[in-house]
Amino acid sequence: MHERRAVVIVGMASLLLAVHPSPSLIEDAAPQQSAAVHCHDTLVADPKPGPLAETLDGLIGSSQGLDIELSVAVSTSSAEPIYWHNAQLPLLPASNQKLVTAMGAIALLPSDFVFSTRVLAGGLTSGARTPGEEASDLFLRAGGDPTLTAQELDELAAQVRTSGITQVAGDLVVEVDRFNSSRAAPGWPDWLQPTYAGPMSALIVDDNRWRADERFLIDPDTANGERFARALERAGVRLIGTTRVGEVDAEAFTAATVDSPSRDELIRTMLRRSDNEVADALVREIGFVKADVGSTTVGLDVIREYLATSLCVSLQGVDGDGSGLSRQNERSAQEWVALLAAAQQEPWFEDFRDSLPVAGQSGTLASRLSNPATRGRVQAKTGTIIGGRALSGYLERDSGEELIFSIVVNGEGSDRALGLIDAIVVAIAEG
Repeated sequence: MHERRAVVIVGMASLLLAVHPSPSLIEDAAPQQSAAVHCHDTLVADPKPGPLAETLDGLIGSSQGLDIELSVAVSTSSAEPIYWHNAQLPLLPASNQKLVTAMGAIALLPSDFVFSTRVLAGGLTSGARTPGEEASDLFLRAGGDPTLTAQELDELAAQVRTSGITQVAGDLVVEVDRFNSSRAAPGWPDWLQPTYAGPMSALIVDDNRWRADERFLIDPDTANGERFARALERAGVRLIGTTRVGEVDAEAFTAATVDSPSRDELIRTMLRRSDNEVADALVREIGFVKADVGSTTVGLDVIREYLATSLCVSLQGVDGDGSGLSRQNERSAQEWVALLAAAQQEPWFEDFRDSLPVAGQSGTLASRLSNPATRGRVQAKTGTIIGGRALSGYLERDSGEELIFSIVVNGEGSDRALGLIDAIVVAIAEG
């Protein structure tokens, strides 16, 4: 067990940035504030002035015409502050929110975890089966897999046919009760779906963005079930009844299974490609596994409790979802640095860090920060949202010194602040 010092974060007034989607489609809960913990708190001294501070002050000063708010924090690997600029100002973190999700998923889900989608058959024994058998009903049990595709629906249908089933006398029943029925997380504006994320469900096919009509956005489960019914027909399995949402018969047996990529692959995809569906599905799965409630708010509660008790970091930030799309997410650069510093003490740290995009080489940083001082030396999470940009992670200088940094930008000019963010990182790397 690691002995820890808590990093004390001083809270500031929340920014009223929330845009509320239709209450009938979102989880009926307010965003939650991180719980305080009683660790061995130590006061954090202000950074000392020096050449780097002068350089960064100059860069930030030159951005005054961009109409932005900026929070910057830089520390050593042991969380000793090197530079602050509005470091305690809570701002929209955009996809930096996926760092919280990743820490929760890698710590709270088992290493062999996968999402499983199953097809079960009713009215048949689970013993040897012969071609031409008829099932009373067929059940599609959704397991929350955010990576499920139409091609995998075809694979499931082929497995059903291979099992010997050629006809279903009754219905195709879609079970989606692993996660709650909310279609959006708190703080998701109505215009967000399906452009940036499909409607939430335990049954996601092709990111739930393959249709954009209102009927689908309200009820993707039936539509995805009907899509599987068509896959069954193509595979040679005749469905006599209809497709409906319901529960699996307790005596039904498994006829087909498709699994998602592994936990570590999912985390890598989420961080490197900034996959929103994977992020929010992981948060809901954590809620289901740890608290038997597959919801965003419960999953975030579980993650926050873990961060407070195991990482021993007292936070004042607010979390609305797992992906960073929510307008209710708020966290300061200083808090991101505190979390990233605490993560270094965990047994899963190397896997976590190696899942991050690498400057000039991979993921969302493949075409950024190709300066010799940063290429291959920065592993960090990007963030882009309307009105916000962010970059937080780890940096290794030529000297071998490792630093932690977070840069969060909000405001109308944030889309023009990419050059400023990268210039700050290069300046930090060059010292």
